[in-house]
Amino acid sequence: MLTDLNQKSVFMPSPRMISARVQAVFFSASRWLVLILILSVVAKKVFAFEITQMPLSDTLSVEMIVYPSATQRLIIWLPSERGLGAGYRPVAEALADQGITVWALDLHRSYMLPATSDSIDFFDAGILLDVLARAQRLGFTQIALLSSGKGAQLALEMGYRWQQAYPRSDLLTGYIFISPHLFSALPEMGREAEYLPIASSSQLPIYVLHPQYTTKYPRAAEISKVLGGHGAQVFTHPLQGVKGGFHQRPELDLSERDLQIKAQLATIFASAFRLLESVKAPHQTVVVNDVRTLQKQTRRTGQRKLQPYQGHPQPPALNLRTATQQSVDLAALQGKVVLINFWASWCPPCVEEMPSLQRLTEALSEQAFELLSINVGEAAEQVRAFLDEHPVEFPVLLDPDSESVLNWKLYAYPANFLVDKHGQIRYACHGALAWDAPTVIETIQTLIDE
Repeated sequence: MLTDLNQKSVFMPSPRMISARVQAVFFSASRWLVLILILSVVAKKVFAFEITQMPLSDTLSVEMIVYPSATQRLIIWLPSERGLGAGYRPVAEALADQGITVWALDLHRSYMLPATSDSIDFFDAGILLDVLARAQRLGFTQIALLSSGKGAQLALEMGYRWQQAYPRSDLLTGYIFISPHLFSALPEMGREAEYLPIASSSQLPIYVLHPQYTTKYPRAAEISKVLGGHGAQVFTHPLQGVKGGFHQRPELDLSERDLQIKAQLATIFASAFRLLESVKAPHQTVVVNDVRTLQKQTRRTGQRKLQPYQGHPQPPALNLRTATQQSVDLAALQGKVVLINFWASWCPPCVEEMPSLQRLTEALSEQAFELLSINVGEAAEQVRAFLDEHPVEFPVLLDPDSESVLNWKLYAYPANFLVDKHGQIRYACHGALAWDAPTVIETIQTLIDE
């Protein structure tokens, strides 16, 4: 058979080839469909929140980050004095997945304020009641206020003012706090702290998380007693082995234990919310005259220095063991000037002053002087590991149960007491010092020469 090579041929695919082509098109479309589904899931995860502005007055709108859920349960997350940080985001997202909407209020951005220790004093809890009113209008029926540090003051005032304005309201279920700061001011060394009146204002239940490595942890029972002063039921949740501020810190700054608890935080908050809901609290009857604003945090200015001690001069008993199991008794050191230094390895100013403490002991090595450095609240193996990295030649005593915190009335670290040769406390200081500075050595030398 002859074939005309100039004639155009017509291709007729076989049924098998048609089937293969259809399958290829189908699989190609399937891949695109899968990709679209993946992208939609990712987009939903990335954009699982909404940033909105809520006008509260003619001059103020509060920036609110909303993590929505489909229920009538809401957590209003108020910032601490240091702001919201970034650590709340995955927790808020996980709470929304568990059926609790979160409104995170970025008050520092709204007020255009830096995140400083006294920033909470500038936020108006009365204006913030409009946030609760808006939530009620949107159909939320159960609301908990959540904060940490000094933000607990703002939350308590906000809740108190709402209950005073709407005494029959059951909108608020209670509060969730992390290491709340409720002192009116840092007390003078050796004196008991005064708590703000607002600290005892609530009759709503309160759930408090206490990370171990904070100055508030040893005072958990004291804080609960203050918070429950007018009938509020207080639940305490200790977080063993966890740093303060873990919920706000970048993950690179967190230990394995911190990360473990942070991953559980949404579940902890959700359980706390359910517990608060289960408590039948009375309607508000407590009246607080000056609420919070009449006792603002006292700011200390000027350079830190040793101050004459204003408390009772007789020191509490102090008999502890060193990291090498040697027993040291303060009472046995009469005839020497003794510097007592309370510290913790998680406290940056404490670590900062340790080299100057070493230089001080070297400068006074031939004199009637002794340094007792007391680690508070940490296990012996932790202290030994720290000292391997930061070796010192002076004795380090261990107080793993933090008994000295209450006995010596400690509210901040480092805390330092200078005891004279007769066993009386003469000077004290909150915060880190340059211990080998001439003025400090001169003060100590005066006591040695007496």
